[in-house]
Amino acid sequence: MKTNTDSLEKRLQAYPQLRTKIEALLSLVENTDLTNTLADFAEKQVIEEVRQIGQQALQSWAETQHQKQLLLLREQKPNLRQHMKKNSWVQCQLYLSRKP
Repeated sequence: MKTNTDSLEKRLQAYPQLRTKIEALLSLVENTDLTNTLADFAEKQVIEEVRQIGQQALQSWAETQHQKQLLLLREQKPNLRQHMKKNSWVQCQLYLSRKP
C-alpha cells in the first residue's frame, strides 16, 4: 500500500461523498445526540454505514480508474475523439477518427 503524507482531511476533500459517509460513521461512534443507547441498534447502524462507505469507496475508485484510463488512451491515440450519442447526454462512446 502506498503511503501518503497528506492528512486524511486533505485527502477526503477530493472525495466529498466518501467524506460525508465517514462523518456519518463518526457521528454514530461519538453518539453525540445519545440516540444509540442499545448495542444492537448501534451495531446495525454501524454495519449499514460501513456498507455504504464500502460502496462509495468502490464508486470513487471506479471513477478515478476510468479517468486515468481515458487520459492514458488519449495519450496513446491522439486522433481519438469523444462522441456523445445523438439521443443521450449521459452515455458517451469513444471512437477513432476514420480520416486517412
